[in-house]
Amino acid sequence: FGDLVGKKALLLGAGEMGALAARHLSERKVGEVRISNRTREKASELAESLGGVVVPFEEFAGRLEEVDIVIAATAADDFVIREDAVKEAMSFRTLPSPIRSPCPLTPPAPAMPAPFATTVKPEAPWW
Repeated sequence: FGDLVGKKALLLGAGEMGALAARHLSERKVGEVRISNRTREKASELAESLGGVVVPFEEFAGRLEEVDIVIAATAADDFVIREDAVKEAMSFRTLPSPIRSPCPLTPPAPAMPAPFATTVKPEAPWW
């Protein structure tokens, strides 16, 4: 993934996997970690422990263009990051990077220049 120093990251999910991802981002000197979770209290707790910033869950899709990295660590049964939100973000930014297992990004249409998306097996560290 290259050098993460000074990058802005958005983390969706503040559970065990979200906290693990946030710690690794912090250790790699990411400039700012923004945390969004359906339960604002959990996002606030994690953000406070890492010096991060809370993004209300209902607002994260409209703020994708503000970050360099997007990690979705949710237990959602459905897609969390919609194709239209990624297209909108890509019109302002170069390549946000959603990562999760299974990937919560709506599969892009073949003609859409897809951001880097990968599925991470829970037993295999992504760092």
